[in-house]
Amino acid sequence: MLMAATLVRPTARRSMRALVLAAMTLATIPAVSARAEYPHHPVAIVSCFPPGGGTVVAVRMINSQLGEALRKPVIVENCGGV
Repeated sequence: MLMAATLVRPTARRSMRALVLAAMTLATIPAVSARAEYPHHPVAIVSCFPPGGGTVVAVRMINSQLGEALRKPVIVENCGGV
C-alpha cells in the first residue's frame, strides 16, 4: 500500500504544475492582445502657449515622429492664455 501512495503523489504534482502553468499562460493572452492596440483614440498633446511660438514648433516636430511611431493620429491643442 505504501508504494502505491508514493507513485501517485509525483503524478499529481506534475499534473498540478501543468495546470498552473496553463492557467498562467492563458491569463497573459488578453494582456498581450490588449496592449497591441493601445492607444485606442487619437493622442492629444496640449500646449499651454499660444500658436506661433517656439514651443509649438518643437511640439509639432515631436508630433510627426510620435504619430509615425504610434501609427495613430496625434493632435496638438493650443490653449494659450488659459
